[in-house]
Amino acid sequence: MGYKKKLLFFTVDGKKMLEIPADSISDWRTTTGIIVKNWDTIMFVMSGHGVGSSRIIFMDKKGNCFKKIDLDDVVHADENNGRYDFAGTIFDQNVFFLHASPSYQYVYSSFYGKKKVFYPNSAPMYIIQDSFFFNHNNYRLSLFPLKHKAHTLLKYNIQTGQYQYALLNMWRTICPDTNLYLWNMNFALENNILFIHSTTGNVLYLLDKNTFKIKKKMKITSPYTDIGIPPCSLEKIVKRYYETNIPLHGQLANIRYDNYNNLYYIFVRHAVNDPLLEDEASFSIQIYSKKFKKLTEQVFDGKKYSTNNYMICSHGLLLRNNLSQKDYNDSTKVQYDLYKIENKKP
Repeated sequence: MGYKKKLLFFTVDGKKMLEIPADSISDWRTTTGIIVKNWDTIMFVMSGHGVGSSRIIFMDKKGNCFKKIDLDDVVHADENNGRYDFAGTIFDQNVFFLHASPSYQYVYSSFYGKKKVFYPNSAPMYIIQDSFFFNHNNYRLSLFPLKHKAHTLLKYNIQTGQYQYALLNMWRTICPDTNLYLWNMNFALENNILFIHSTTGNVLYLLDKNTFKIKKKMKITSPYTDIGIPPCSLEKIVKRYYETNIPLHGQLANIRYDNYNNLYYIFVRHAVNDPLLEDEASFSIQIYSKKFKKLTEQVFDGKKYSTNNYMICSHGLLLRNNLSQKDYNDSTKVQYDLYKIENKKP
């Protein structure tokens, strides 16, 4: 959002119906979620790096910013005096479910040359020699021990301002071995069920969205690819274990619920032989009934479609064309293909 932006709204058949300038909210932060509550309440979740950067912006259909919530001002440190960065797109009845990551502060006398002092809020001080960017491994070593001891979700009500930190033990629920560390976790709130899974795992956890209690676990498998890799030690993290190995194995990418057909779609990115080809990996969509019975699995060409760019609408499933295709320039035209979903009862 560092550049001039605008929102474009289209009908399902591709006709533009509304254009909203978003210049009033453009700054250095990254937009991690856009929620359209109604035409006069469009919400942007924005975050940066470090304390004081997470916020929710409210904009109307004319592009006017009429409200701003700086989460770091209204959400206090947790019971262990830990502070967080917040991001996400999950919204339900005036409540945001935001991904919470331990927040870091760093101070330095100049950008180059001199010693930098870098410290997490509630952890020992770390000294990083030379430039922070040339000593990324030290940063990673300090990050992961904090992650598995921290909350992973914030529940925030935009009307009342009430909030709740949650899922303090989720890291160790997924990975009980305290010598090993997960890469990250993903969340989805579909059909009033909170889904959580490790970025590198093959198990979906189904939680009650109010109590955060685990109601069910589902192991996801596919005949077209293996899924997931085991967690690793800090030493392997520094050696880029995850960056190297994640593309070489299948990955549980996302889950969505189709309100029109009462079906769940689980997106699985397939393994590739070369990590540099991850963006062109084939993927499949597994279709489950409302009671989580697997019905079928459809494979798609990753060179043709983008794994993470899709929309469920009343007409079917829209898959966005991949930028790797020749003669496709999304700066002039964004193209989707529409797939019909047949829900045939046995």
